[in-house]
Amino acid sequence: MKKSGVSGIAVAIVVYFGLVSTAAGTLIIEHTGKNDPTGEGWVIFAQSSGVIVDPVTNDLGSGFDAWSLDDNSSNGGLKQYDRSLTDAEVAEGNSTGWRLNGRLRVVDHNDAVDYSVYLSYANESRVWTLGFGSEADGDPIVKLFGGPSFTVTGGTDAYHLYELVFDPVGGSADLFVDGIERISNYTGATSSVKKRVGFGAGDSGAIVHGNYNLVRFETGASSSPIPEPGPLVLLGIG
Repeated sequence: MKKSGVSGIAVAIVVYFGLVSTAAGTLIIEHTGKNDPTGEGWVIFAQSSGVIVDPVTNDLGSGFDAWSLDDNSSNGGLKQYDRSLTDAEVAEGNSTGWRLNGRLRVVDHNDAVDYSVYLSYANESRVWTLGFGSEADGDPIVKLFGGPSFTVTGGTDAYHLYELVFDPVGGSADLFVDGIERISNYTGATSSVKKRVGFGAGDSGAIVHGNYNLVRFETGASSSPIPEPGPLVLLGIG
């Protein structure tokens, strides 16, 4: 993907753990921490019995709070959160780029990637979906719908930041995991799904448990990954 640059008389650069954020997009919708998504502007798109939702504080001592979706039923469990997008929001993303972020933990081990734990963006012509699962040892797996997958080796039982960043020039997206580009030039899949952003427990035939600390969709996003929480350094460059 073509990387965007920053120019001007003065630029403020924020550095966390060596990651740099040089541009901010227009925030469209966000879920944070242990907040109930329905109080943040998300709408329940689909649901059925068998999914337990709970706020989680300081999950496993990680310092991260989360909204937990535990689908313990293999017979119809669904709980999907949705935010419909306007034509203008989709058009802005198409022309200036967009970024779909998720910081989450796959709780169960040996969980096949079946898009039960997922993040998704659709614009009525294409859909970009991240599905999550885990290896037998608990290392999380992220798979792009219709595309490749990546395993976070040594990442068992931890929160990881997944960022899908769309470049309007190249017409494709790159996947960053914890700030490192892992999959390039993902073009999504053909779809007639309505204009929307969604996440949750999305496979009625699977047993799954995912804890969501962050879900964010923004337009006008740069191709730089957002920083992880940590020490803050501000550098003024003339």
